[in-house]
Amino acid sequence: MWHIWKRRNCWVFRKQHIEFQEVVNTTINHHDDYYTTQVINQNPQTSSSTVQSALIPPPMGVIKINFSAATNKHQQYGSIATFASDHHSLPCGWACRRIVGISNPLILESLACREALILAKAKGFSNVIIEGDSQVLIRAIQGSTTVVEIQGILHDIRHLSKMFPHVDFSFVRRECNQAAHSLVSKALRDPSFSCNPLAQLIFVSYALPP
Repeated sequence: MWHIWKRRNCWVFRKQHIEFQEVVNTTINHHDDYYTTQVINQNPQTSSSTVQSALIPPPMGVIKINFSAATNKHQQYGSIATFASDHHSLPCGWACRRIVGISNPLILESLACREALILAKAKGFSNVIIEGDSQVLIRAIQGSTTVVEIQGILHDIRHLSKMFPHVDFSFVRRECNQAAHSLVSKALRDPSFSCNPLAQLIFVSYALPP
């Protein structure tokens, strides 16, 4: 209810229009965060494969691929990024690009997740863990919820997933997704970054958080 009231106030006092779908997505995300917090507080001994709050490298023989998305709603474009790491937490692949004409955060997150699978296939990875900080998307991939606006992309994600012997989709908090988030933020700010492999290599080697 608070987000609906905020949308109303933005219109009445600032004449600022906020898309209704954005209000819905924000409300769902905040609800998910609250629900997750309550579960963790009530069950401190319980761990979940879909809620990760600390940086954990993948097991040997498994590649972890984090994905993230960012948006510039004023100029109607976004960026997506994926970052792969091994059991030593060393980078073993990445991808990033700008997407013009799309500023919906959930759609961009979905495209970033699909890009993670495309990267895994291109690199020849067999066993992968795909991590992102959009719990709405992860639940939709796992079939827990239905989100009409990304059904086409979800179909692609599920189809690509069948190409791997093992693939797991996991929700992580933003602090566990910093490498992908830093990469996507750089791609959003710098229009030439996504098509400059050398600049990406330098950024990954020296500017990414550990």
